[in-house]
Amino acid sequence: MKRSLALAACACIILAVACAGGSPASAVKNFYKDIGEGKIDDALGLLSEQTVATVGREKLRTGLQKATRDALDKGGITDVQITNEQIANEIANVTAVVKYGNGTTETEKVRLVKEGSGWRLQPEK
Repeated sequence: MKRSLALAACACIILAVACAGGSPASAVKNFYKDIGEGKIDDALGLLSEQTVATVGREKLRTGLQKATRDALDKGGITDVQITNEQIANEIANVTAVVKYGNGTTETEKVRLVKEGSGWRLQPEK
């Protein structure tokens, strides 16, 4: 019984670290996965504190809701492939190809910053 609880606790910790953006690439994949699944609050949690402070939580939430609707209009997000990841100290740049259910793809260039133990998206616009 104790062993099962310990294994469950370890699994929860590993999942929490992975979802927090352990690497820039995983943060980007999780962000687009969350958008595709309509998990707006989870996607919002992957944005940098500076982005949230500058743009505002509600404006970002509205934008993420629109991104989810747009993805659904394209048949949903079926895959996210990372084609490039460059890390320089506390800043990273990731290129991802987002594939949709209707067969279309979009190449996204994403800037991230290191915050605490995880990476957070920080769009330049």
